[in-house]
Amino acid sequence: MELMIVVAVIGMLAAIALPSFMKAREKTQATICIKMQREMEGAKAQAAFENKWNSSSSFGSLGGDYQTVLASYIKTGSALGKTLASGAIRPICPLGFSIYWKSIGQPVNCQSGLASHTP
Repeated sequence: MELMIVVAVIGMLAAIALPSFMKAREKTQATICIKMQREMEGAKAQAAFENKWNSSSSFGSLGGDYQTVLASYIKTGSALGKTLASGAIRPICPLGFSIYWKSIGQPVNCQSGLASHTP
């Protein structure tokens, strides 16, 4: 009888705590995605300024993909730097969606489309 009460109390506590843990996890994932987008935006702006690219320049016309064009503008120890160093052509947010932009003048976006993943 006492064991059943203990199990019931533990079950109730888990039912109360689990949604909070899930919300915290989602918020952390969104924060990491936003941080990666901001880092990419900064690297893109710095590269555009230093190389005098205009806002309609696409990466294909600038000599390649994210890795080749922005490699020297992204910190290697950051989450974004580690993602690119792993061989990913496009950085991936924690939910598994690509983080992308089409040209220098367009903002960086997460393919998830979630409002929580928008800086």
